[in-house]
Amino acid sequence: MTFVLITVLAGAQLQAKSSDNGLYEGVKFARIIGAPYFSPRATHIIDPKTPLRVEDNLTNDLVILLDVTDPELLEVLFEDANVRKSADRVQVEEKVIESINARNEKIRTYFSNPEEARYSIQSSRFGPKARASFGDDDPREILQQYISLRFKDVANARNAQKSLQSKRGFSHVGTDGLTKPLWTPNDPYFAVNSLGKPRYLWGMHVMKFPQAWDVSKGHGYVAAIDGGVRASTVEEVAPLDLAGTATVVGNYRSQFSMRTSNAAYMGWESTYSSLHSYYNHMPKNVNLYNIHGDHVLGIIAAIGNNNQGVVGGCPTCSVSMLHGSYYLSDHANLIQYAVANGAQIINASFGSTNHCADGQANMVCTAINNASTRDTLIVASAGNYYNQPTDFPASHPSVLSVGGAEWGPVSYIPWDVWRSDTVNGSSQSGIDGVVAPARAIASTVPANNVYSPESHVKCGDSSLVDESGIAADGYGSCTGTSMAAPHISALAGILRSINPRLSRTAIADNIRTAGSHHSNPTVFYGHGLPNAYTAVSTTVAQTTNRLTPLFSMYSSKRKDYFYTTVPQMAAAASYGTMLAPYGQTPTVIEQGRHKSSGGSSVTGYSSFPGAYSGNTPKASVWVFTTAANPKSTTTPLVPLYRLSWRCGDATPYPAAVCAPTDSPTHIDITYTTELAGITMFKDWGYKLDGIEGYIYPKSLPQPTGTVKLMRKYNPARDDHAIFPETQLATMAAEGYTADSGSDWLGYVYPNTTGSVPTIQ
Repeated sequence: MTFVLITVLAGAQLQAKSSDNGLYEGVKFARIIGAPYFSPRATHIIDPKTPLRVEDNLTNDLVILLDVTDPELLEVLFEDANVRKSADRVQVEEKVIESINARNEKIRTYFSNPEEARYSIQSSRFGPKARASFGDDDPREILQQYISLRFKDVANARNAQKSLQSKRGFSHVGTDGLTKPLWTPNDPYFAVNSLGKPRYLWGMHVMKFPQAWDVSKGHGYVAAIDGGVRASTVEEVAPLDLAGTATVVGNYRSQFSMRTSNAAYMGWESTYSSLHSYYNHMPKNVNLYNIHGDHVLGIIAAIGNNNQGVVGGCPTCSVSMLHGSYYLSDHANLIQYAVANGAQIINASFGSTNHCADGQANMVCTAINNASTRDTLIVASAGNYYNQPTDFPASHPSVLSVGGAEWGPVSYIPWDVWRSDTVNGSSQSGIDGVVAPARAIASTVPANNVYSPESHVKCGDSSLVDESGIAADGYGSCTGTSMAAPHISALAGILRSINPRLSRTAIADNIRTAGSHHSNPTVFYGHGLPNAYTAVSTTVAQTTNRLTPLFSMYSSKRKDYFYTTVPQMAAAASYGTMLAPYGQTPTVIEQGRHKSSGGSSVTGYSSFPGAYSGNTPKASVWVFTTAANPKSTTTPLVPLYRLSWRCGDATPYPAAVCAPTDSPTHIDITYTTELAGITMFKDWGYKLDGIEGYIYPKSLPQPTGTVKLMRKYNPARDDHAIFPETQLATMAAEGYTADSGSDWLGYVYPNTTGSVPTIQ
C-alpha cells in the first residue's frame, strides 16, 4: 500500500513523496509552481509476489491437493498430538499456506522449499462453515482445496514435483498448465446470433478481428473526419465506451481533435429538421451528425473487454475527431490538421461527386497529396449508390476505397455486397479497393437518437430504426459505406502498430492481399473482404523480432524531449505542429520544432516521411510492437504509455516555466507503464496521447542484452526524459536528476549498432 505526502511551497518546488517500496519510489514530482488547487490522490500499489517463470511451456508453479488424514503430514504440521486429532481440512490447508509464507523451515523443507503458497482459487472463497456443508465430492469444495506452490524457478518446481509425488500427504501433485490466450471481449454486443437478428458485431466476426486481436489489439493513431461526437460544443465529449473511466484506459484523444468554425453553421441540423419535430425525444443540443461521428469512432476504437456495449476493431488505438462541415475546404483543413498532428490513418466516411479534375476539389486533392508525402494512409467510403462509380475522395489513387458488405444469404456464404434496392447499396469499390461490413452495424450513438429513418440507412438508437437489439441504450445500428470504412481504418491501425515504419502503400497492400477476391479483383468488389488475421500475420512476418526504434527528439524552444515510434509523429514534431502551443503564430510554432537528438542512427532508415530537413532519425532504444513476451507466455509485455501537457492546459499546478519571459510554448511529454502512473499524471493535467510500444516489465528477471529504461525529470525545464541507463550520467549533467514516481520503467534493447537487436 502506498502513502503519499504532498508538501507545497508557494513559488518553490512541489514535492510529493512516497513511503512505499513498490513501483512508486522516491519523489513523485518536482515541478516549480505556485500553490496547488487540489492535492493529487494517493496511489495504492500492491507489492508483486515471486515472479512467474516459464520455460518450454512449464512454469515454476505446482498445484497440490492434500490428504489431510495422513498422519505423517499432520505430524509435520502440528507438534501437539491433540491438535493433530482435532484439525479439520481448512485448518490443515491454512497451516500449510501460513507456514510456508512465514518461512517455517521444517514445513518448507517437507514441501521441497517453495517460495510461497496460496489458494489456487482466490476469488469467491467460502468460509469454513459453508465448506463443511459441502460433500467431499462437491466440485465447489474440491476447487476450494487446491493450493498453488510457487518455486524459485522452473527447475526447482520440476524437482519438487518428483519429490512430493513420492511422499505421503498428497492426493495430487501436478503442474499449473498453460493455456493459449484467445481474446474474446466481454462487451455485451460482441456476441452474434448467426441464426437470426440481431447480429450485433457480425462485422468483427466475419472479418476475423477476434483472431487478429490474439496477436495485436493495436495502438495506432487514427483520425476521423466526421460530424463530431455527442455535444455540439467546442469541448466535445466522447461516449463512455471511448473516453474510458478512472480504472479503464480510454481511447478518445481530445488534444488531437478539433472543430472548424464552419461546423457550427453547417446546416446539417436543418437537413433533417423535420426529425426534430417528428421525434420530439431528440435533445436539441444533439447535432444529427454527432450521431454519425459517434458511430464511426465506436467502430474504430470502442474500448474492449470493459463490460460496456461494443468493441471497436482496434480496441486500444488512439482516435481523434476532426469535426467540420460538408464544405470541401473544411475537409482539406481537417486532413491537414490530422497530418500536422501525426495521424497514421485518416478515416473519411463521406463522399462527393467532385474529383481532382474539378476545381472545387483541388484543395482536398492537395491535402491528400500532402498526406501521401507524410505517408499517412487515408481510408474512405466508396458511396451508397448501388454499383455506381466510386465517390470522391475514395476514387483518389492515393486513398484506399471501401465498399459495403452485408451478411451472407446462407451460413456457408458469410457475406455479400450490400444492396437495399436498385438504387441504394454499395458503390463500386474500384479495382484497387476492398469491401467491409456496412449493413446494420452496431456502435456507439447518443441514447434514443436518430440520424436517419430512411429504410436503406436506418441509423440511430430509437426503436424505429435500431436493428442492433436494445433501443435507447446508447448503442445503435447504422447502415452504409460510412460504416464500412472504419472497419478498414481499424485494421490499418493494428497494422501500423505492428510495424510503424511500413509505408502506407505496404499497409494498403497487406489489407488487399488479405481480401477474399485478391486473386481476381473486380471494379465492383475490389479485392473483396479482408481477413484481419491474415493481414496481421503478414505484417508480423515483415517485422523482425517485432521490434521498432523509439525515436528521440528535443526542442530547445519548447524545452522538451520527445520519443515516438511513429514516423508521422516525428515528422509533425520536426515542424513544431504536433501538439502546437496555444495562441502562437506559425513562426513561433516553427521555432519550437523538435530535432533528432541522442542515440544512434537506424540502419536503412535515413529520414522521416516529409519531415523538416536535417532530421536524420536517431534512437537510443528499441521497443516491441505487440504485447507478446518472447521471454514468457504468461506475463505480457507492458504498454509504454505517452502523456502530454503544454502551457495553457488546465492543471492544478501551473508550471513557472510557462511565464511569458521564459518558455510560453513549453510542452512536457512523459511516459509510464502503469495505470497508476496515468492517474498520477492526469491529476496534474496531463492527457494520455497513446501507446508507443511495449517493453519488458520490471517484475521479470532482466533479459540478456537489455538495459533499464530510465525516466528522469528536470525541474528547471519542467521536462521528463526517458533513456537507457547507460546515459544516466549524461542526462544528469543536463539536469535530469529528479524522479516522478519510479525512476525506471522496464527493460529495453539498446540501439548499439543501428540494426534490429537479436533476442537472446
